[in-house]
Amino acid sequence: MKILTHLLKEFFMAQRFQIHALMILLMFSMSSCFQKFYKTNTVATTDSATLHTLIAENKTFILHTPDGPFAVQNASVSTDVFTGDKGVLNPGYDKYLNPNPNDPNRLNMKKSGVVLNEVHLYTKNSFPGNGKVNLDINQIFRVDVYGFDKKATRDSRTLGYVGIAVGVGAVVGVVAIAANSMDHMFDGVTINMH
Repeated sequence: MKILTHLLKEFFMAQRFQIHALMILLMFSMSSCFQKFYKTNTVATTDSATLHTLIAENKTFILHTPDGPFAVQNASVSTDVFTGDKGVLNPGYDKYLNPNPNDPNRLNMKKSGVVLNEVHLYTKNSFPGNGKVNLDINQIFRVDVYGFDKKATRDSRTLGYVGIAVGVGAVVGVVAIAANSMDHMFDGVTINMH
């Protein structure tokens, strides 16, 4: 009876280990894969027609200057001048101010509605104080119009599925090995149940 109790105890401990391993694998897969990404769509120049279109789409404009970035509210554009009111940036989005323009950037889906609506304009001009911003369009040396990165998101999802498939295969293999070793444990064992 001791042998049977010992074997059953080992079997259930192996099952518990396998379930925990699978849970850890799934949590890891969900946290590191299946991520969403955005890209900056960086260009070196812009024109009044492009800025007018972005204003019509109700984009949020952020102007990067040597003194730091700030929001531009009530944006408008004339033939050669981008104008608006200097505003305060939401500090919750600081990590999206300086993304890598050449690589996919991780996107927090809770903030995607705001992040994917951002337009970043870069200039060497300064705008001290609070007030009106008047910026000649030819003084904008970089424009980032954030957008969803379908390719990087799809690659992350594919990697997640592959990781789960490999993990499930590994767990199934461990279960098969454990079951096979349990079968061999019973070879030549007779159990008397009195």
